[in-house]
Amino acid sequence: MTRNYFKIFLIVLSILTLLNCSNAVTNSQYENQVTGFDVTTDTKQIIKFKTKDAKALAVTELTSENQNNIIKIRENGTTDSFMEVPSDLILSPICEIAKSHSESSGVTYILFNETVSVPSSVEYSYKDEKGNVLTAGVPENFKIGQLLCVFEDGTYDDVLYDSKNNSWKDIDIKADGKNNLVFDKLGHVYFTVINSGNSNMIYKYSPFEKSIAKITPAINGTIYTDIDVSDDGKWLFATTNTEKNFETSNVLRAIKLSNRENYSTLFEINDKLSWAYCNLLNCIYCISDGALYQYPCENGAFNQSAKKEIINGNLKTFDYKDALFSQTGSEVKYTLLDANTIDFFYYFSNSKADSVNTKNLTAYLFDKAWLSLKKTDLQKVKRTYINEEGKKYDAEYYPNLSERYDIRFDAFKNVKGFEELAEKTKDLKNEDVINALLKNNLLKIFAELLGSERYSKKTDFESNHYYENNFFADVLYKKGTYKKITLDEFSITKNKFFSTPGLEQSDIFNKEKSDKKIMTWKAELTKKENGIITVDPEKVLKTLASYCSTPDIDFSLKAFKGIPEYSELYTELSNEDAVLFLDSSEKISSFCNFMDKTSDDLNKNSNILSLTCFKKNTTEPAYVYNKLTSTINWRKVSDLKSFRKRLYAVEKKDSPSSLLSKNSQKLIEVFDENGELSCKYVESVKNFDIDSAIFSDNGFYFESSISKGSDSLSSHGQQLKFYDVQTDSVMELFKNVAAKNNLEIVSFSENRNTVYYSGLNGHEVINGKINTQSLDARIFNINKKLVKIVVL
Repeated sequence: MTRNYFKIFLIVLSILTLLNCSNAVTNSQYENQVTGFDVTTDTKQIIKFKTKDAKALAVTELTSENQNNIIKIRENGTTDSFMEVPSDLILSPICEIAKSHSESSGVTYILFNETVSVPSSVEYSYKDEKGNVLTAGVPENFKIGQLLCVFEDGTYDDVLYDSKNNSWKDIDIKADGKNNLVFDKLGHVYFTVINSGNSNMIYKYSPFEKSIAKITPAINGTIYTDIDVSDDGKWLFATTNTEKNFETSNVLRAIKLSNRENYSTLFEINDKLSWAYCNLLNCIYCISDGALYQYPCENGAFNQSAKKEIINGNLKTFDYKDALFSQTGSEVKYTLLDANTIDFFYYFSNSKADSVNTKNLTAYLFDKAWLSLKKTDLQKVKRTYINEEGKKYDAEYYPNLSERYDIRFDAFKNVKGFEELAEKTKDLKNEDVINALLKNNLLKIFAELLGSERYSKKTDFESNHYYENNFFADVLYKKGTYKKITLDEFSITKNKFFSTPGLEQSDIFNKEKSDKKIMTWKAELTKKENGIITVDPEKVLKTLASYCSTPDIDFSLKAFKGIPEYSELYTELSNEDAVLFLDSSEKISSFCNFMDKTSDDLNKNSNILSLTCFKKNTTEPAYVYNKLTSTINWRKVSDLKSFRKRLYAVEKKDSPSSLLSKNSQKLIEVFDENGELSCKYVESVKNFDIDSAIFSDNGFYFESSISKGSDSLSSHGQQLKFYDVQTDSVMELFKNVAAKNNLEIVSFSENRNTVYYSGLNGHEVINGKINTQSLDARIFNINKKLVKIVVL
């Protein structure tokens, strides 16, 4: 019987040996590829942690006299130092304190800014084989690492210590000092570690085994920034910056921890990207450049091909003023002077009020020309007249200038901006010129010409160029010829040209400002050819396509055929030709007017995309209007936050002062409790900072700013509030805090229905705790500002 037991023992021993060998080989292969740290079981206990009775930990403001600036807070509000540090040892400032998300682990993490060397005079404690506590001097070049895992019994593990090589790694701390440690619900913590060269790596630490494992290898030029992990620890997500051949790209990666070499690249980040992982739905949400995307986990993997654009990209709001046009000012309206105006009375007294007597207007222009011409060159003519009594008499008179000159607008073909006046009146003269102006709606351009710099320059008696700045020098031609009037025929004062523009705008026009705004193409949608700036149709189409979330579209104005009041916008042309057809101040104004006056049911702005933009080579709209998403400017939305099946986002408004940045944010519920699209503002949550929000089982705690003055730039107080997602209501946690309207919150933390906070009331420091169920408030006798708090 004894022999049989012995045989069984040998067999079991052999199996265990084989298993250990097998594991050793696997671990060796894995270590060469991915890991690099052994189990850290040899941490020397240099620091002692007083964990007993601690209900919260806090980091006080760092001073030169107070290097050991982490305290524990007891139930009754009394405090004590949390760490006992040898007097010879000076620790690095604390960057972050955090508690594991697993209640079973019962550990706290302390992250320092730097690894520090331990003086040789410092001793550490250890236990011998019999359990006796002994002390010894630290080895040469010994250090305290950046990250310590503190256990409930007061012992700790130096997480980044590699006992095998007696070396320490450094954590890649973020610039804002936040969220350097990420937790799953199993009690593991994840972080990035600096590698030599332009790269870092992601590591996972288990407090249960006191072991650390490398998740991603070190690849030169690859840096992981924001990371997150699924609650079950199966998936890790990371924003990844890669540099290769001097080209940089930013992508979002999904890494399955059971097969970490085969990661998936989900999204290429061209602009600032916000993303969030939803545990209950097992999907990733991304928002970039106004579009929201969803990546579901299908067949046990996240793949780029599974990307879903929510409602065909309709989370982009099209604002034509932002996208296509710029306002250059108010439109000016020009009308001919009324017939009863004194200067016009003789010429228009017999004309109809609603018409223009072109014959009399032409005569008026000729008579105005008399002021600019030499009278000596115009010989008087004798003529016989008959008086009222029937008797004849002789008299001299100046002849009508129309007998000697013609009025032509040919000269304006060389005047920039007014070429159309010459084009539409080519080979015409006198009254026919005026008729052409009326027929082609050119009176406005004519008025602008008269008011232009060409006829409004200051008199320069030292040069003869003033001849060119007289209207009649441009338009008077020898009768029946194309020969313009010369300088010698003009009136001379002091041997120089007579100082007059000839014809002024106010001589024939009334100028009135209209409520209508002048719109032109945005500068970035134009091009310059031969010194002339014109619209670039290719850029316009590309912009419209981006709002439709598609690389290519067909642009058409055919829809305006069925809208009588905007029929001038109708054309059979498409794409670039349709853009060029639209390129006139009148059509652009009409186009903008349509978008301004379209009914709310058609969504004013966004619906114009449905009417004019189509999927390439089809009649299917490239943009489908959805009223649910149209009220939000998704180009200003970022900071996605997942809560159960809900998805929240923040719409940030432009603010004139950084002090008001919190006041300019709005919270949006993108998906509701069922994971259905809701897209609505959470009106009960206002003036908040989503970055500092703490999510709990039923909602989240947040800071809310309150103004203490009528001036928008006056100082602001802050309150702590809780938003209950089930009831869509907000609870004011500072209800029983005396200084609630004057506090500036420094930090706060929550756990098990208790919130600990630190605030400033002017120069007075106020620290305390609040029961979130009863709202009972207690002020602590702690006169130090607590810059970081964690409730245990």
